[in-house]
Amino acid sequence: MALAALNSATNYAPAASAAPLLHTPAGPTTLNDPRPLLGSVTYDNDINDCVENNVVALTYDDGPYMYTGQLLDILKSYGFKATFFMTGNNMHKGPIDETEPYPTLIRRMVAEGHQVASHTWSHYSLSNIPSDARKQQMVKNERAIANIIGRYPTYMRPPYSQCDQASGCQADMKALGYHRVYFDLDTQDYLNPNTIQNSKDVVKQILGTAGASDYLSIQHDIVQQSVANLTYYYFDLIKAKGWKGVTAGECLNDAPANWLHRDFHFDLDAQQSDYYQQGEQHVLQDDVYCEDIDNYIQDVEHDLYNYVQKLDYNTKKQYVFHIQDLYRYPERCGGRCSANAYIGTCIVRSRWHVPLQTLGAVIALLGYFLGHAHGGRQFAPNIHASFATILMLLLLVQVLFGIYLKLHLEKRSQNTIHVRIRRYFVFTHSVIGKVMPVVSWVQMLFGGITALGFCRDDHLGQCLAHFIMGSAFIGYGIVMTILLLVGQAWLQRTGRSQEFFDSLLIAAWGCVNTFTEHRWGGPWVRNDLQHTSMGIVWWCAGLLGLWLSRKRDGRPKRNLIPGMVILITGWAMSAHPQSLELSTHVHTVFGYTLMAAGAARIIEIAFVLRDKRSVDEEGKGDEANSWQYLTPFLLYASGLLFMGATEEQMALLSNAQIHVSHVSYILILYSIAFLLFLFVAMLLNLYAAHAWPINQPPTAKTVESGLPNGAPPRANGHIDRRMRDAEEFELEGLMSDDDDDEGKSGKEREGVKHSQST
Repeated sequence: MALAALNSATNYAPAASAAPLLHTPAGPTTLNDPRPLLGSVTYDNDINDCVENNVVALTYDDGPYMYTGQLLDILKSYGFKATFFMTGNNMHKGPIDETEPYPTLIRRMVAEGHQVASHTWSHYSLSNIPSDARKQQMVKNERAIANIIGRYPTYMRPPYSQCDQASGCQADMKALGYHRVYFDLDTQDYLNPNTIQNSKDVVKQILGTAGASDYLSIQHDIVQQSVANLTYYYFDLIKAKGWKGVTAGECLNDAPANWLHRDFHFDLDAQQSDYYQQGEQHVLQDDVYCEDIDNYIQDVEHDLYNYVQKLDYNTKKQYVFHIQDLYRYPERCGGRCSANAYIGTCIVRSRWHVPLQTLGAVIALLGYFLGHAHGGRQFAPNIHASFATILMLLLLVQVLFGIYLKLHLEKRSQNTIHVRIRRYFVFTHSVIGKVMPVVSWVQMLFGGITALGFCRDDHLGQCLAHFIMGSAFIGYGIVMTILLLVGQAWLQRTGRSQEFFDSLLIAAWGCVNTFTEHRWGGPWVRNDLQHTSMGIVWWCAGLLGLWLSRKRDGRPKRNLIPGMVILITGWAMSAHPQSLELSTHVHTVFGYTLMAAGAARIIEIAFVLRDKRSVDEEGKGDEANSWQYLTPFLLYASGLLFMGATEEQMALLSNAQIHVSHVSYILILYSIAFLLFLFVAMLLNLYAAHAWPINQPPTAKTVESGLPNGAPPRANGHIDRRMRDAEEFELEGLMSDDDDDEGKSGKEREGVKHSQST
């Protein structure tokens, strides 16, 4: 193709040349890599402005260049972060992965919390070249960046702001997994390399515009006066407004883990990867590498396997060896687990996993055989005995799967079948592990019911309703505790608010209640109408809660609907007519407790959190307010009160020889709720402490953080933002501890797309 055609755009930008186009970075192409669309930021539409308030997204095009190091110094002195839209080989600077100081500068960008993004390989207008050439412009830059940091970007800015739909450019960028980022504040530094005062006037005028709440700006770190002169003036204006400079990803409320794709080739060609070439010492010392391997095995193994099937035999053999070899690294990394682990994952990967699971299995088996072999009290055939057999079968499958996974046959055998099926074994083992606490709780309830002879004949329906609904309240409280202490990362990764899932569950439960509380076609008996009407309220409110749980731009939004549903349900249950006085008192306190849980939730969201995701100043979930513990505890208490208020239990207590008042009975149930809350909190603290041990030896990173003696942040369930937040775990260890917090939540604002950019 003619160079003139490639350079048809003549906007203010460095011209492309033929030599860079012909050069290809060392290493395998990324063209056929899997391209998941990460996060919730649009891949279909052009991005012209931010969604966060009181921020300026600082972006720099065309670098790295000779002035980039000075710019990084300035950014650090102001505590600002920026996005660098980099060209790979332009302006005769040489390939960025082969020419110093560019690899060092790019590593520094990542290490200091900045965002690395793509501005193509050699700055051609993407709308004016064929699709194949366009893709090569992107994948060559990917290969060069991945050779330096082991990943490549998901954000790009088209040179000359030219990437239209008609040429197929927009479709190509989405297929490659790229957000197309433009701007709504053009500093025009490229127009004024020698008259930078003009650019100062531009930013002063725009930042002084009334009513604006954010900007996505563009500068160029190839313009000396822009770096050395305009930057100080610009940053001072931003600070004077009380705003701060952030990355494009931060201003779009996109988690850092979504800013970069994994490089599927990062270890096969380690000799060509600056970042990974330090070998064994690097593997043992760098948490980032360990976490990459850990997450790589868990999330990418299947996609990688499908990918390598397309390769030739010899290359495929290298990949199979590579996959098998990966399983050594978590052990050699000291058994550390990644910060994005779900509940139980860290314990699974710790050295205590097998001993604890073995001990638990032995105790369960002993209980099973003793329960059938003892010569004491005999029971008629019952559900507790029948369910015990099912439980033992689940336990046996779990143990066998665990043994298979522990053997790591994928490492010992050259047969790829073990690599192919391992992910299914891991998934099944994980699912059974999460199901076991639930079915064990059910078996405990069956045991109590069987021992006391409850839930028989006409009492069955009412008994089941109490135990199922009570368990649901307790389960809801446990889930809320998990989300409060260690689950904010998962919530952020889903891109939805907690109220979305609460409302979804409420709506589903309401539909079930609407059609099951009354035997349709039969007569309406006592409390049928009340139970059915509560079901109707639940699904109606649940639908509204779902609608209100997202903003117009698709970002998560808090709402009060689930709290209102809990409060209304509590009010209805407090007035539930009962035949026994004791039962009336217990149901009344149950209703009041549930009302208190709903009111506490409403106060928490509206006044404690003020619609933020968590209580800390920037909404990052590092701290929990003491008020936030109130709602889950009250749900525990509500569930126990409701489970303890069946007709048979009330009759048993009312007829007891020793007078049992409703006060003493309720206090006992509240005591059990306190112990249950303590047990759950202790388990979650164990999880959090293992994810970031208190006695972890000091490292260079923790020493630099300024903490006493290099000690890590406290492990009370609110671990350091980057470590605890799964969405940011991918950059942990590369980012410094002086990162700024993310910007405050902002509202959607219409942006004005400029037509000129580099």
